[in-house]
Amino acid sequence: MLNLFVIGTGIIIFFIVLNLIVIKIAGEYRKGRVIAGIIVLLISPVIFYSSLFIGAQFDDGGFGTGIITLFFTTLVVLNGSIILFVGLFTKPTQTIINKR
Repeated sequence: MLNLFVIGTGIIIFFIVLNLIVIKIAGEYRKGRVIAGIIVLLISPVIFYSSLFIGAQFDDGGFGTGIITLFFTTLVVLNGSIILFVGLFTKPTQTIINKR
């Protein structure tokens, strides 16, 4: 039970840190949000394998590890997709006008 609590706490902390990094990178720029969403989607395989290997240390059978890995990776993919869609379908909030 304690292992599940540690893994759940780690997942929550990871999403908080990930979203704070995305907010810092993107700011109010539409292009930054799109790039941040693509980066989050591209790191999902790394998160899949790292959570698989970390979870395998706690679970001997492997079924719980697979469930937690799929759940965690699905949350990361959904988070990245939401960031990407927000970046794609919102109006640009800031425009840069070149004055000459």
